[in-house]
Formats: sequence, C-alpha cells, structure tokens
Amino acid sequence: MGFAIPEESQNKVAKFSFYGTPAELRHGDVVIAAITTNTSCDAWSRSEVLRSSHGLRQVSLQKYLNQLGFHIVGYGCTACIGNSGEIDESVASAISENDMVVAAVLSGNRNFEGRVHPLTRANYLASPPLVVAYALAGTVDIDFETESIGIGKDGKEIFFRDIWPSSEEVANVVQSSVLPDMFKATYEAITKGNPMWNELSVPSSSLYAWNPASTYIHEPPYFKDMTMSPPGPHGVKDAYCLLNFGDSITTDHISPAAVIAKSFERIHLSNLVGMGIIPLCFKSGEDADTHGLTGHERYTIDLPSSASEIRPGQDVSVTTDSGKSFTCIVRFDTEVELAYFNHGGILQYVIRNLIGSKQ
Repeated sequence: MGFAIPEESQNKVAKFSFYGTPAELRHGDVVIAAITTNTSCDAWSRSEVLRSSHGLRQVSLQKYLNQLGFHIVGYGCTACIGNSGEIDESVASAISENDMVVAAVLSGNRNFEGRVHPLTRANYLASPPLVVAYALAGTVDIDFETESIGIGKDGKEIFFRDIWPSSEEVANVVQSSVLPDMFKATYEAITKGNPMWNELSVPSSSLYAWNPASTYIHEPPYFKDMTMSPPGPHGVKDAYCLLNFGDSITTDHISPAAVIAKSFERIHLSNLVGMGIIPLCFKSGEDADTHGLTGHERYTIDLPSSASEIRPGQDVSVTTDSGKSFTCIVRFDTEVELAYFNHGGILQYVIRNLIGSKQ
C-alpha cells in the first residue's frame, strides 16, 4: 500500500460516533465523491454533482443520482479547487486523530495531494459512472472484478458488472437524449444573459472600475510601467528564502518569487513560468538537506542576460551567503516557456503580442 503506511497499520480501523451511530473508517475509504463537468455514499461521504444539470434531467438521471446522494450543489469550480466544503466534523476528527489515508474520487482534472481537500491524501480521477461506483463501494481499496459493491434489496451481492451499462445502452441514450436543440437553445440565448445578470448595476466605462477597498479583487500590478520591449532574463542576487517547505507543496498553497524544488507537477511548473518565476530543480539525489540548507541563507542565482543563451534543462549555479554553492537544472522545458520568462510572464507576453499585431 502507498503513502508510506507501515504494514502493521494498513488494516487499522478508526472507530467513531456519527450522530449517535457507531461508524468505522479504514484506509482508502471514500469521503468525497464528486461528478463535475470538467466532466457531490456512504452515509458520511460527501457526494455532489456540479453543473450539467440540463443534460442529466434530459436523460432522467438526476432523480436517481439524488437518491444516491449526488445532488446538484453548485455551478462552477468546486471539487477540483477544494471548494467542496468541510467534511463532517466527526469524520474529520477520526481522520486526523488516527492519521487515516482517506480518498476523494472525482471526474475533474486535479488530483494531487491537498487540492481537493486537506484531509484527502488519496485523490483519484474517474469517469462519472466510476465515481458513483466507488461512492457506493465506499472505498477505493476494492477489486471490482471479484468483490461486490454492496447488497441489494433481495439480499444478494451486487457486483460492478451488474450495474455497468453496455456500450450499446450508452449509445442509445446519447442518440435519443443528446440532441442539437439542447445546444442551439443554450447558445442562442448565451449573450442575452438572465434577469439576475441583466439587473446588475454596471458602470458605463469601458474599463473595469477597480475598488482599492475591495477585499476580494485588486488591480493586478503586472502591467504597471510595462514597456513594449521585453525585460529579458534576470538572475537573482542575495534573495531571502521566504518559505522552506517539505513535500506536497504546490502553487495552490503559495505564491512564490524564486523556487528550488526536487520535482514539479507539470501544471504547477507551467504556473510558475507563466508568472515570470524561475523554476529550478535540485540534481538527482540532492535536496536542501543534502546541501545543509536551512532557509536562513541568502541566495544568488546566476542566469545569462540574454534569452538566446538559455536552453531548456541547462545547469545554473546557485551560491549562498554562507559559502555553500550547488548546481541546479533550469526547468524551462520548452522554448515557449522561455519566451514567457523573457517577457516577465505569460500575461505580458500576450499583451505585447496583441498590441504588436494591431500596430
């Protein structure tokens, strides 16, 4: 089993009370199950359906999903960005106090640790029907080929093969329910808005009226004093280490200025480069500990002054004010990422190109 769970602890059972009813929690139990349109069952597992309600009603699925606990709970990004809400307090306590590795299953596009919920260390992407199947089973630690999902009203075991539709059944439903009129009606009215939207008070200015007192949205500083000429690459001199973290920290958790890591998840690497941040990787087998770095040092990163002198994956030198020095790999993996960095970020790159194309 993964997640570095000792063998003697892999079968651990956390017992707790769920609203007066005795309950048990095991490693791999599903506590969040979500169907999303990027595509919320156990009694204490959060189940949710996000968007696509029209299509679900068209094929008469929503009433059955409701019966399973998969109600429509929101329109927009929810489970994928950690907005599913809190897990029931008694379940959350059982997870934390017993160090349980519990799971989230969703039909979205993000499944790294901490993204869906801080307490779900195991997160898996699945098709909507699979999400339902895992929610019914209540665990991801199951072999659908040989183990039953549950017990039917007649007392017989129900297996995955008993509920999974055939390709022909799916094709028939799509052909009869996914009709051109659904899309035509939606897109014909898409620019007309709806009464709530149309009744909003909107300033007449063509530019957004930034409110400096807002606690939600502020004018971004990325374009202030921006010139048409890209600033070009820049090294780092005597920079402080703002944060010194262990594993499983992503750009969802921090908004950094200079990053040195053992590895990067692909989308987070792109996020860093897109914001004009230098992503560096320690050499294989090296990390902050092997170099004796504490985070109290000041760092200087030596980069060429011209983008033409930087190549994806090249080595750069990093020195500290404590006298330590080491070599890192620059993780500009493509020429496009290097172009973003040369412009100071993807936003500046796009703006300069848009203005340039109209001149």
